[in-house]
Amino acid sequence: MKQSEDPFDNLEDFAQYIHDNIGSTGVYIGQLEPPRKEAADDADEDAHLDRDRPEIIKFKYANGDHKSLMVNTELSQGQGITHEVLTEEYTAHNQDVDPDDADGPDLLDSVKHIFVKEVVRDPKMHYWRVPRLGSYMAIPLVYRSALSVHSFKKAVTDLEEHTARQKAQDEERALWEMQQE
Repeated sequence: MKQSEDPFDNLEDFAQYIHDNIGSTGVYIGQLEPPRKEAADDADEDAHLDRDRPEIIKFKYANGDHKSLMVNTELSQGQGITHEVLTEEYTAHNQDVDPDDADGPDLLDSVKHIFVKEVVRDPKMHYWRVPRLGSYMAIPLVYRSALSVHSFKKAVTDLEEHTARQKAQDEERALWEMQQE
């Protein structure tokens, strides 16, 4: 992931990697985005986005045997507990977790997450199919995007520096050519 120019290029492989190495039943990666609405063919480019409604999680990647079940599904706010991990005021949902458990405290204490030890006991869980016994964990995957004011300003600065270097090289070349005549 660190070597990738675009994190989206590796998210499917990342989901499969977690599935294979952690032994989870399913790994899903979704993106927080505005829900969609009908828009006219000649409408502006964002007319299909319903910014008046709360954002949804649209699942875009999953491990191999869960692709057909999860990819392109949407999770609305209030539908399950996953949205809770994306709120600013969220602190923890460590239901039934023993803080002295040697297998969990490091992760549970160091990463913003939701962990449900036994999903069938939590009435807030959302199920796409019949519930299965087991645990659930949601972790926000946050990465830097080029779509920010800082990135735009950095690109402008880089372009200005490149243009100045190119101009200096052009001037040196012109001077050299004049000396050669």
